[in-house]
Amino acid sequence: MLFAVILVVVLLVWARAANTMFIFFPQISDPTWGQIIPFAVATMAVGALFCLVIFAVSAFSLPMIIDRQVDTVTAVITSVNAVLRNKYPLMLWAVMIACLVMIAALSAWIALIVIMPVLGHASWHAYRETIDAEQWPRSHLKD
Repeated sequence: MLFAVILVVVLLVWARAANTMFIFFPQISDPTWGQIIPFAVATMAVGALFCLVIFAVSAFSLPMIIDRQVDTVTAVITSVNAVLRNKYPLMLWAVMIACLVMIAALSAWIALIVIMPVLGHASWHAYRETIDAEQWPRSHLKD
């Protein structure tokens, strides 16, 4: 539950930041591409920063919370630490997720029927290969 609250708070801050970015939108009736491009780049940079934070926080924390009796803060810190230690493979993983979500969007979200279980399965195995969680007892959810 706490993890969901954390994600909702980040979503609200993200929405506020996106709304605030419109301060930088050109204030003329017919802006040129030269005036719109800096706005678009800045907006995408802010969005990418939020995506990076959310990815680092949630890459391994959800599987860890399900697998082990661990609190949310420990799972989040473990996830961020694992992402920082494995930057390049996880950058590739994030790009793959983004591409698969774009494919799903292009298919009117029908492709999510296949994509989501595959991503979930792959995320579970990535967690098992990356995180050594043996010091925490197994979750009672698995009984």
